[in-house]
Amino acid sequence: CARWGLLAFGPSARAVAARTSHCRGRRQAVAAGGTVLVPLDISGTVYFDAAMSLVLNFHCSYFHAFRQRVEICSADNKVLECEDFLVPRDAQHASFVVKTYATPPLRDEDTLVLGSSQVVTPGLGASTAVHGRAGLFPSTAATSRPGGCQRAAMIDAFCELCLEKRRLVARVNQTAAATAADGPTADAASDIVVSRWWEARCRPWADAALQTQIVVNAVVESSRRSGDLVRANVP
Repeated sequence: CARWGLLAFGPSARAVAARTSHCRGRRQAVAAGGTVLVPLDISGTVYFDAAMSLVLNFHCSYFHAFRQRVEICSADNKVLECEDFLVPRDAQHASFVVKTYATPPLRDEDTLVLGSSQVVTPGLGASTAVHGRAGLFPSTAATSRPGGCQRAAMIDAFCELCLEKRRLVARVNQTAAATAADGPTADAASDIVVSRWWEARCRPWADAALQTQIVVNAVVESSRRSGDLVRANVP
């Protein structure tokens, strides 16, 4: 849930504060003594700007039936919905729905919501349905790209990063060994290249992981303070 705020508001988004409206959990002993509340069913809000206009509302639970629905509402009358954002119900493809509404969305002569819905399946394209009286609201084209199960894609991407680093180091070592008399040692050259590779390929994911943990920490802290607004900061 925390990562959806980062995805919706962009890679530069930073959580500012969080508060919980409901929390149910269990007490667990800690090494330092005493107990802490471990949330098992929690609802809350995370703010991603000082004006508190970029808002993520969420509910996560280990008690309810397995749900994994996300809805993103934009300022241009569009809504993105996904019913299986983590583990797809289709073993081969994951899909999402993009809904576009007219302005205003209701018309007196129709008493129906006017808009279009696109079911987008990455790799397979999109199908569009128009709501309301035909011709009042034009459908729009959808774009898609190959994809599949998020978990499988995550594992594939992690493996590819590991293999990419190994191949990169091997190439650097071969080059450095062939030109040792005219340049830095193999280890020094490898360190320089790997550092640049890390900044370009891995830093964004490391930053996303850190920002996700900052959100989780603020939410947990709010739950332990009876829902107080908690600033989201690096521990």
